[in-house]
Amino acid sequence: MTTDTPRQRRRVKNKAAILDAAAELIVAKGFENVSLRDIARQADYSPSALYKYFDSKAAIIQALKVKENQKLLSRMGTIPSDIPADQRLIDLCLLYIRHCLENHVYLTLMNALVSERKPKDQAVPENSPYRVLLGAVQDWAQAETILLQQEYGLEEITYALWAQIHGMATLRLSQLRDFEADFESVNRRTLELFLKGLRD
Repeated sequence: MTTDTPRQRRRVKNKAAILDAAAELIVAKGFENVSLRDIARQADYSPSALYKYFDSKAAIIQALKVKENQKLLSRMGTIPSDIPADQRLIDLCLLYIRHCLENHVYLTLMNALVSERKPKDQAVPENSPYRVLLGAVQDWAQAETILLQQEYGLEEITYALWAQIHGMATLRLSQLRDFEADFESVNRRTLELFLKGLRD
């Protein structure tokens, strides 16, 4: 039995509309060029009315980041966990690229926000898509009995993969947005070769 009242549902709906407005502006103008006043205008609120839902631009960005991370995590959850580890890892990487191409706000936020995790020994947040990728790398390394090195272990492999797929998505949305090629096949082969190089 739900305890939501009409007022609570209205509040959730209004917060979602504000986040949608912020996402549109961030994609159109860039993270640094969007003000709280811009977001209020886009969402058809006065700045003072906006404060009923978010007390700062930073709070809006944080809520948007949580929302966008959850979208990606939901999609990552569709990749079966019982397929070969190398296939699952590559499928997750290709899904990340597709997600960025279909959700420009996610890539924009990724390029603008600094990681909350500072030292490598700090735990990866539960709601981080990076945590899923790191886990998939760990499963792959165990399945392939990869001999990890102290200076190039799971985090370093995950970073290298993440840099590749993030770069692929960024190029597709910038320099190569009008370029015609079978990017999906090239991306898959690039990832296969990278993993093969770590096995050999």
